[in-house]
Amino acid sequence: MITRIAFQGLRNTRDLGGKPAVGGKRIAARRLLRGEALAGASSSDIRRLLNDYRLKLVIDLRMDVEVANAPDPVIPGVRTLRCNLLDDSFFGIARDEYSVETWLSMFDDPAVRPEQVFSDMYFKLVFDDHVKPLMKEIFTEVAECDGAALWHCSAGKDRAGVVTMLMLYALGVPREAIVADYLATRRFTFPEIMKVRLLAPLKIHGRQRLHSANVLMDVDAAYCRRIFDEIEARFTDEFDFFKRQYDIPPALLLRLREKYLQ
Repeated sequence: MITRIAFQGLRNTRDLGGKPAVGGKRIAARRLLRGEALAGASSSDIRRLLNDYRLKLVIDLRMDVEVANAPDPVIPGVRTLRCNLLDDSFFGIARDEYSVETWLSMFDDPAVRPEQVFSDMYFKLVFDDHVKPLMKEIFTEVAECDGAALWHCSAGKDRAGVVTMLMLYALGVPREAIVADYLATRRFTFPEIMKVRLLAPLKIHGRQRLHSANVLMDVDAAYCRRIFDEIEARFTDEFDFFKRQYDIPPALLLRLREKYLQ
C-alpha cells in the first residue's frame, strides 16, 4: 500500500501507513511520513499536517546550502532535527541550477557513469561512518515522537528514500514492499521527470549530460538491491544490522514496532 498525500504544494509526500510488517501487522496510518522539502508547502498543507496528522517531528536530511536556499517554514509545536547525511561531493542533488550544473560537469568524462555514482551514494548513505551517529539519532527521535514524524530531503527521493528503506526494514516490512515504495517516486514525480526530459535538450548539451540529468531525476531498483544484498551478506537479521552498524539496540527496534505497528 502506497499512499501519496494530496497536498497543494508537495508532490512526493507520503504516509507509510498500511504497509505489511512483521507478525501479520501493518504500519499505523498518519504516523510515519516521508517527503520533500517543506518550503513548497502551502498554508493549507501545513494546517493539514498539524490537524490531520498531528505532526510533531520534522527531520531535515539536506545539506546546509539546500536549507539556506529553501528553508522549511517554522511550524509552531513541531520540533525540527537537522541531519545532513551527505558531504559536498554530492552537491548536485540539491537541484538548484548552479549545483546541477556542477553535478553534470562530473560526467563530461564518459568513463564516469552516473548510475554508478548514484549507487555509490546510496551505499554511502547506509554504510559510511559519517551517517552512523545520525541514523541512531533519527531512529531514537522517531521512537520517542508523540505524534507524526516526517523526514525529508530536497525532492523526497534519495536521502528520504534511504531513511525510509531502513525504517521499513526495522519494522519488518518485506523487501519487495520496501523496493516498491522507493520506486513509487517515479509515479508521483512523473510530471517533473517528463518536464526535464522535454526541456533538458534545450539547456543541456551533450548526450552524456542529458543521460546524467535523467538519472538524477529517476529511481532505480538496483540501488536498493545493492544495499539489501550487502545487509543480507554481512548481518544475520535486522536486529544484528542495526546494533552492529548504528549501535541501535534491539530494544529500540521493538519500541518502534510497538509504537507504529497495529
